[in-house]
Formats: sequence, C-alpha cells, structure tokens
Amino acid sequence: ETSVPMLIIPGNHDVGHLPGSPQPVNEERLNRWRDMVGRDYWFHDADTDNGNWRFIGLNALLFGQGDDSDGAEEEAQFVWLKEVLEGRGDRRVAMFSHKPLFVDEPQEGDTGYWGLRPAQRGRMYDLIAVHDVALFASGHLHWAWEGKHENTSLVWGPAAAFIIDTLEREMPGKRLVGAVVHEFGNTVKSTIVAVPGMVAHVIDDVIEEVYPQSAKKAEANEAAE
Repeated sequence: ETSVPMLIIPGNHDVGHLPGSPQPVNEERLNRWRDMVGRDYWFHDADTDNGNWRFIGLNALLFGQGDDSDGAEEEAQFVWLKEVLEGRGDRRVAMFSHKPLFVDEPQEGDTGYWGLRPAQRGRMYDLIAVHDVALFASGHLHWAWEGKHENTSLVWGPAAAFIIDTLEREMPGKRLVGAVVHEFGNTVKSTIVAVPGMVAHVIDDVIEEVYPQSAKKAEANEAAE
C-alpha cells in the first residue's frame, strides 16, 4: 500500500462553533484537536513543473470568536495569516477553510451558522485582494458549488455522507456526496466529483442523532404544546 500525505483542517464538529451555540469553541476543544491532530491552521509550500504554490489551511471556527469574547485566538490567526501571505514570495496561494466566505452573495449580512460573519469576511477580502489568492476552497454547507469573487475561484466541496433535503433552505449548487479534485500548475483546475458507490444519506432523517440539541428542541416544543 502507498501512503498519501494529508493536511487536515478542523470543522465545527471537531472544535466547536460560534459563541452561544450548544458547543462553542473553547480552550478544551482546541487543545484536544492540537494534541491529537496537530496545528489547526498551517501553511504548506508545494512546487510543480509549472508553478509554485503556498497552501494555507485555516481554522474557520475561530472567525467570529472575538465578537463575544476577548478574541485572542481569532486575532492570533489573523496576525499569522498576514505574515504567511506577506512571506509567500512569488508563490500563488490556495486557501482551505471549513466555512465559506459567503453563501448567496459577497456582501451579504450575517448568515449565522453557515458563512463567515461580515466583519471577519471583510478582513479576509482585504488580505485576499493584495495577494495572489487563486483559490478559496471550503465545505460545511453540504452543497457542491463553483464560483468566483474578483480574481479568486471559490469551490464548495460536497459532504462525504449527508445531503440536506428540506431541513434548510435551498442553497446555490448541487446536492451530492463526493469530493473535489484540485490540480495545481500555472493555475488551479477544480473538479467536483461524485464518487461511485457512495450513498447520499439524507441528514433530515437522522438530525436528532447527529445534533442532539435538535432532539431537546423537539421535546421542548412538544412540552410547550
């Protein structure tokens, strides 16, 4: 067997989510990830025959933490990101984030659970604008989609297990389970693929198992009735 190197970034089921959510990001969850996996944000330089790249992995769950706390972890990542971008030399940049920059349009308001909050999104736009960021790749939404913002390609990777039926509103893109293949050379070519044999399970059917707080809400609603 041939081993394949992996670079991993955390999602909300790994390190928690926004302040006030049932499982917010906290020191315990961050330290658990860092002890078991390693860094929660990182960069990796890769050279190809046609171009040199700097891959940047972000901990998107830190974005928004400063809105309701001292924001030290969030600010540390922004300081680090600025340094990593300024030190890229002539390398092009591909960023990887669990959460997308936006859902429907670049200047939208706060989408809560789904996208980056406007203040943090704006800071990301400022950094992306002055550096050669060719790709911003994300997941989280359980939808597959390709688009652009200014000169940056945006790609939402599909989930590997669940699609969403009517539990949430329609979003841009397609419902499928699979992956995204990114090919890096002079530029980047991204291909969304549905993997043969993978079953598109519907998360609506098991939401109370995947998100236990949904069961608690359902019980509270029944009691209120």
